[in-house]
Amino acid sequence: MPQLKNRLLDWSESVVGGRCVDVWIAGGGSFVDEVRNWQTLHGLDEETAHRISIGLMSQTAEIFQSMFLDWPLLVNVQQLDTVDPVATPNVVFNCQHWALNNTALESSWETTSDSISLRLAAEIGASHLFLLKSRTPQSGQVSDAIEDGLIDKNFISGRNNQSQPKTSITNLRESNKIVELTW
Repeated sequence: MPQLKNRLLDWSESVVGGRCVDVWIAGGGSFVDEVRNWQTLHGLDEETAHRISIGLMSQTAEIFQSMFLDWPLLVNVQQLDTVDPVATPNVVFNCQHWALNNTALESSWETTSDSISLRLAAEIGASHLFLLKSRTPQSGQVSDAIEDGLIDKNFISGRNNQSQPKTSITNLRESNKIVELTW
């Protein structure tokens, strides 16, 4: 997306900020798509493909953070406790270590940055999870978004009724319209 930085800044300023630290997780994008191709062509097992893909998310986190140099790149959840939301309202979370050591996350293509983000949001007690996508969901139902391939199949298994953040999807390419998801 050519204007990614400006779109993210505009979206962030219009929706979030000021109240808490906004934790950003970058998906693997086309890098992970290439792992899928390698798996198809060369028969990588799913667990290996998942581990490599999580490693690529680490690389995209660094690339993402390089667009926002005043947003620190954090590598463990405990660092989030030390961030002052007034001084540092945005951080980029390199989820590699956390995700690979989280036994609740299945090592398969059914677990993407969507499920990883939901699990992290629940663990840190986030009040809201925003999934930024390249298209708009057909409805506000989680099951429809899964069926449509907009979010991964394991997303629903990441639901935790006790610490469930409000969850929304925004199509960053076309609009900043927020679609709140219902379970």
